[in-house]
Amino acid sequence: MNTDNIFGPKRLRPDIVDNLKKDLEDIERKYPIATIYVHLKNGSDKRYRIPDNRDLLEKLLREEIKPYELEYEIFSRTKPLYSDEDDAWMESCKCAQRIRSDFLTSKTGVKLESLNSSKVTSGVRRKDRYVTRIENMYGAVETPLGFAGPLKITGSDIDQKPFFSGNFYIPLATNEAALVAGINRGCKYVSEVKALITKDGMTRAPVIECPNKDYADRVIEWIQCKENFHLLKDAAQKTTSHGELLDVEIIRGGKHPNVFYPRFRFFTGDAMGMNIGTIMVEEDCKILEKEFPEIDVLALSGNLCSDKKQTRINKERGRGLSIKTSAIVSREALEHGGVDAERVEKINYYKNVEGSELAGTMGGYNGHVANAIAAVYAATGQDLAQVVEGSTCTTYAKALKNGDLEFGCDLPCIEVGTVGGGTDAPTPSENLKMLGVIGSGNPLGFNRKKLGCVVAATGTATEYNLLMTLARKELAKTHAKLTGRI
Repeated sequence: MNTDNIFGPKRLRPDIVDNLKKDLEDIERKYPIATIYVHLKNGSDKRYRIPDNRDLLEKLLREEIKPYELEYEIFSRTKPLYSDEDDAWMESCKCAQRIRSDFLTSKTGVKLESLNSSKVTSGVRRKDRYVTRIENMYGAVETPLGFAGPLKITGSDIDQKPFFSGNFYIPLATNEAALVAGINRGCKYVSEVKALITKDGMTRAPVIECPNKDYADRVIEWIQCKENFHLLKDAAQKTTSHGELLDVEIIRGGKHPNVFYPRFRFFTGDAMGMNIGTIMVEEDCKILEKEFPEIDVLALSGNLCSDKKQTRINKERGRGLSIKTSAIVSREALEHGGVDAERVEKINYYKNVEGSELAGTMGGYNGHVANAIAAVYAATGQDLAQVVEGSTCTTYAKALKNGDLEFGCDLPCIEVGTVGGGTDAPTPSENLKMLGVIGSGNPLGFNRKKLGCVVAATGTATEYNLLMTLARKELAKTHAKLTGRI
């Protein structure tokens, strides 16, 4: 293990550096020792020895310590050596990653050199707590990152009033050759995308069992009472400064009338909101359990939320941000692209509508919108599994009498956030800054909505480009060219 910079010697407390030599014997009695070199102001180097935690690798191999315990064990050792606890935590996390990497090398025989060179670390401080982004982190996967644009995007909120407009360069993380080029070309031809937010609300739907149907009727009637709803709303809001309970939809069990699913819908500020929603629902379920002792909350999620699944309820009622986009591709632009509006409309119908129906598609009629959504999600630190419901999309194309093409997408489940999750990691945060949506917005929720519109507009650009590519009969040729096959 390379221990030269494990503790970042330039960040050591000055008094530790000054007294390290005389305290060496005491340190040696506590920990294994490593040699470091501190560059002094006079230009000379001074050698010191400090704990290097190599014993932890041996303990890990002997199963005397769990992999997930490394950060906190190292932190307890190194914290006294630092003037800044944040620095101590970050360095402890880096050290833990290297130890786990060495552990896996010992177990598998594979040298993880590229993973060891990763600059991504798991350490983060949130709400005065030192936590890790993920568990057992030993490195990071690098995905190529490109950009498309500029694309002019105008976003309108639920009240149909525009709340932003501008030109955007869109970050796209993907391993698929031709995708960035395709989205970039789509941006050029659609020119401007208007994105209208039609609904906003993250959902969580527990499943609740009652002794019988009559008892379930009583509980449902209580929830639907306006006064009791406000009681639930106030209780939920006490758990967060970002969320607000908007409404509760009751869905009865089909085969079991004593079972019901209250589908709570929340405003979650600039957070994507799954964790906020889960905590708020748990608090409301406690109130229901106190009011109705005979109920059994079987699960905080009863799949009617519906998270990370393509479902009819999400398509019909929406989840997160529901966004409709529209763009006008002029006759001149169509001709420049070598296509006409009627042909694009026809291909869209027979491919995206009838073809999807014949295939039994559940989540909407589109070409490959998941490509664009996944690329933006990966670039901006989103929950990648939510590409599943995010790709619920219906693409439409209509030839106008003047030769222009009316084009757009209906995306009812865009679930994004600009705070929390992976958004504060170094590379996603830079991409969010580039889009002008980092952190909490003013007013609350502004940045999340803006990012949602960027995602929807990017999906619209890639959908148009695919139809244009198909109309030009160059799908195979383009991919072959850009992947170096011809």
